[in-house]
Amino acid sequence: MNQNRGLAVLLVLMAMAIFWSYSHNKTKTVAASDEDVSETAVVAKVSPIKEEVASTPEEALPNSANQKLQETFDEALKGAQTCFHFQNNLQGIDGDFSLEAWKNALHSELGEVVLEAEDWTNTHLTLPNGEKRRIRIESEVGEDNRITKKLKYAGVDKDDLPVPINLPADQVTDPTDTMIASLEKEGQITLVEKAQRFYYSDGSEI
Repeated sequence: MNQNRGLAVLLVLMAMAIFWSYSHNKTKTVAASDEDVSETAVVAKVSPIKEEVASTPEEALPNSANQKLQETFDEALKGAQTCFHFQNNLQGIDGDFSLEAWKNALHSELGEVVLEAEDWTNTHLTLPNGEKRRIRIESEVGEDNRITKKLKYAGVDKDDLPVPINLPADQVTDPTDTMIASLEKEGQITLVEKAQRFYYSDGSEI
């Protein structure tokens, strides 16, 4: 449990570094997490634990941010190595913080991913008048194994916490890409978060 908390702390540090980079360079950034990948991840094995995945175009980041991402990625691999007692050393490629790099690093232990699924995404917006908005899409699996997407839309309070904004019922369940895009176009995207789940042939989930 302590190791899992340690991995969560690493994610928070990574998200802060990426968001700092965006606010100082005026570039769009993808990071991890709001409530609870192209992409740096921290994993948990066997049980269905939510996986937070963060990404940002590497060329858009200053050297200091790239270095921080590299350190976070390496520490996450070391944490997974220790926590789950993997037999092989987990090694990434310097300068590659992508989701593919994460999967490749785990390949020696878990093999090929047989199924990928997106658990949720969060998109942060800043409107022209300075107000902030949050768009959250959650994927739910029903008894018939059908995946249903749920849309949540919110403003933020003085503590930067979400304040729900009601939407018509027909827009909340399985929202169309057009509907989501229309909300995103209301302002400038400042942060994107994504939780991705991997399934392996031995029953492991990440």
